[in-house]
Amino acid sequence: MSIKVLGALALVLGLMLALYAVLKRSGRWLPSARGGSIKIIEVRSLAPRNMLYLIQVKDRTLLVASSAEGVHTLSSWDEPGVFAAVLDQAVEKQMPAAEEE
Repeated sequence: MSIKVLGALALVLGLMLALYAVLKRSGRWLPSARGGSIKIIEVRSLAPRNMLYLIQVKDRTLLVASSAEGVHTLSSWDEPGVFAAVLDQAVEKQMPAAEEE
């Protein structure tokens, strides 16, 4: 094989690997990501291999924890606005009185 052919092959393989890395990071390589009834609203890393997921499945919202020991549902809400209301109340309680002045 000539040097040009090897160079072109290396370039094509490099582009394929770069495209794979970008699609994997963005999550768009998953076929169910479009138009499905399951939506990942937010993901938080607590520590290496410990994650929190806020997931919406139709009208139900789930708070799920993932760790080395497994996956566990921490809480769930049947009404879409309940989680937002609880979160707003928790944030208001944590705000110091000095900010109100």
